[in-house]
Amino acid sequence: MKQETLSILSDAISEMGSWTGWDLEKDESRLEFTDVFLYDETKAEKDTHTGSVTLCFSNDPFVIFLDNHTEEASQKWYDLLKEGKIRPLPIATYEFRFNDPEYTDTVYKSYKNRTAIRSELSASAKYILTARCEDVGFIVGADDLIVAGNGKTYTDEEVTDAVRKWWKYWRDYWLLRKTKDAYPKDPVCELTIPADRKDPKGNF
Repeated sequence: MKQETLSILSDAISEMGSWTGWDLEKDESRLEFTDVFLYDETKAEKDTHTGSVTLCFSNDPFVIFLDNHTEEASQKWYDLLKEGKIRPLPIATYEFRFNDPEYTDTVYKSYKNRTAIRSELSASAKYILTARCEDVGFIVGADDLIVAGNGKTYTDEEVTDAVRKWWKYWRDYWLLRKTKDAYPKDPVCELTIPADRKDPKGNF
């Protein structure tokens, strides 16, 4: 994917999104996120359309979990997240970046506990994603990346289109709010409040 697309995707995931889970197979690392500004076309027209997304890193993938926790626990937070035993972790706004070596280095050094799964940090990977989620973080990377969710895999153009469609949906959500044609309550739209409710304009 193009860096411009990755930047659009970063904003779409990090503005209101949460990290819901992850998995690691033979040659693929998958991270799942919800409350993403990608329009979900699988829903009925008059339904909520905020989407979810899975980022699939393959071809020499690595994952590093970061934290400053001091207490030993029978299960680590990342295992609990994987098993669905803790709530999703909200992403720190704009602390979710692809292919930003300086940011990756800063985040990596800011945590004392760095748990590498399969392999250590590889600066040569084509795709490297670094993020903070509350008091923890992660770095994941590989040479291939697939963006999937809402019943499809996305091309660069489809990511851009899905974000545009979400912002149109958000605009319509606020224009129709408290009318007979109002959409069902969408918590993400409710939190993404327009500066001018009479003429909401998207940020894309």
